[in-house]
Amino acid sequence: MIFRSFIIIIIIFYSKIVLSKEIPIIVISAGKSPQSKSIVGSDIHSIDENQISESNEFFIGDIINQSVSGMSMFQSGGYGTVTGIQMRGLPGRYSTIYIDGVKMSDPSTPDNRYYGVNQIPANTVEKIEVLKGTHGSLYGSNAISGTIHILTKKASEEGVKQNIILAGGLDNWYLIGKERNFNYNILGKKNLHDFALNINGFFTEGDSAMTDNREKDLYRSESVSAKHGYQFNENLRIENNLNFIDSLLEYDEPQHYSGGWGADTSSQMRQDLNSTDDYEAIYNMKLIYDKGKHKNQLIMNSFRNERGVNNYDQTSQSNYYGYRDSLNFIGEYNFNLDTKIIYGLDNEYERANFDTWATAKNTLNEEYIISQYTDFQFRPFNKIYGTLGLRRDEHTIAGEYFSGRATFAYKKNNNTKYRTSFGNGIKFPTLNDYFYDTNMQNTGALKPEQSWGIDVGLDKFYEHLNLELNLTAFILQYEDHLAGWAGSQNEIGTTFAINNQGGKIKNKGIEMSIKKLLKKDTTIDLNYSFIDGYDGEDCDDPADTEKLCIDEQGVLVPKHQITSSIKKNIKNFNSLGNLNLILNTRWVGERRDYGNANTNSLHGYNANFHDVILGDYINFDFISNLEVNDKTYFITLKNVLGAEFEEGYMYRGQERALNFGVKTEF
Repeated sequence: MIFRSFIIIIIIFYSKIVLSKEIPIIVISAGKSPQSKSIVGSDIHSIDENQISESNEFFIGDIINQSVSGMSMFQSGGYGTVTGIQMRGLPGRYSTIYIDGVKMSDPSTPDNRYYGVNQIPANTVEKIEVLKGTHGSLYGSNAISGTIHILTKKASEEGVKQNIILAGGLDNWYLIGKERNFNYNILGKKNLHDFALNINGFFTEGDSAMTDNREKDLYRSESVSAKHGYQFNENLRIENNLNFIDSLLEYDEPQHYSGGWGADTSSQMRQDLNSTDDYEAIYNMKLIYDKGKHKNQLIMNSFRNERGVNNYDQTSQSNYYGYRDSLNFIGEYNFNLDTKIIYGLDNEYERANFDTWATAKNTLNEEYIISQYTDFQFRPFNKIYGTLGLRRDEHTIAGEYFSGRATFAYKKNNNTKYRTSFGNGIKFPTLNDYFYDTNMQNTGALKPEQSWGIDVGLDKFYEHLNLELNLTAFILQYEDHLAGWAGSQNEIGTTFAINNQGGKIKNKGIEMSIKKLLKKDTTIDLNYSFIDGYDGEDCDDPADTEKLCIDEQGVLVPKHQITSSIKKNIKNFNSLGNLNLILNTRWVGERRDYGNANTNSLHGYNANFHDVILGDYINFDFISNLEVNDKTYFITLKNVLGAEFEEGYMYRGQERALNFGVKTEF
């Protein structure tokens, strides 16, 4: 597979040449302020509105997975199931997600991360920025492997624009009724007011999440998002955003008895009637003052989540409640065109209620994080651009910690940029770490996980080949990881207590992206990533000597991964309109799974190791968009060749499917 990939690269280099002019790309997330991507020292990838629209994906997680090198996404089943987006080989809890500049996290989850990234309708999103690397000084706790920034649509021109998407799907191309999707979006602006409204309804009968049965696990999601902006004058603006999502998911819990070799035969097969009914509401308000060299933003955000989880036979229900409020300030002062300082205050309050067998009902646990940061962006020499950042975080339980970062870019000319970024970061313990069951008697004994990372890269545009190359090498490490192994005890001798463990987690790798225009109407995108990791979190477990592991790679992290996209545009196809054709390919190498109940039962619960190696697989998706007047008719064939693969041990991957529909704008 690797050999074939290099053959493709050679073909790309020597294909027919058509020159094009570079279009400047503006990014925000690299420094919380608009910058040209050509002077940024961080590794950042931007996905624009056109790329999002032509993908025909219902939700944005799949778009990120296909488009960005160094990303690996897995789901424990079909739509709506738990989605893990891993950046540079680290679990999702070590990256953060922002929607319109507001941090998303759910305090009621064990790792306090936002699981809804693949529930955000693609039609609401204008742009996605993926900032890779350790940027804890700018974004605080959890920003160890990177951050994902989602910018939603808002009206920028006078008048009203509306669009509607109607879509359906067939399972394995012959069973009617697999998916149904409706999306309505309206944007408007008049004088000092602008607004946006999106209504989305998605339903799928679903496939079974597990490979040991064929019963259907349905998923439905209804969402409403609304925003309103008012420009008081040329300097002062207010924005209000409101989002609400109601979803229901049926899923299969890991089986305690699989019937195979080494199974846990002491337990019986369970029914597959698990479900979770979720309600999520988010409100944020921004007050923006922009005058001369100053720009100040005051941002208030409130997050509420309620999750009702039914067990395998619908005989009991556990409820989880998560609340997150923040009041943040971002200031900016521009000394001149190339020099500015970003400074801010982050005040975050989180509380949660874990209504489970291990905790009492109506017990709310809480924490505060108060932070101050500054980021100095400057140009010390004619061709060098840099940033220096420092942050102080004070956690009500863990105490005070500092983090920093530095980035540099050497812009040799308009076509060549060398870049590097390095920094350290932290991840504070979650409410689950502190308060679930009897983990810790002295919660103050837990320290945050601490990390450092560095990357160096090249962004190069070859005019004579009309080819864009992005190449990055990185090293990333964290330690003091928080885990609850059987050998971990709290002050009164209770085992499985959460403690800072001794094993280190270290990843190093290479990421490469190539974009090549073959002809004026044909483009190839190719992404390759290599990640060599050592996961001391479970291979040490947490002894000083290494445990017996089949492989030391991180959980579900492929060592090699390749995605490619071939796009061809045919103008005036058959005198009907423009036809856009896309072939997406995704090859994922072998992965190590560890830690779910299926791997445990396979080896027996008393075994010294629970690793399972999942085989590699390759997927082909075909997409067509036919534009006729103000309508676009689309067809998407998923997993065209019907490859069978597992996202996790005994968790079924995407089966062959056909989706089709129409988009109209008026």
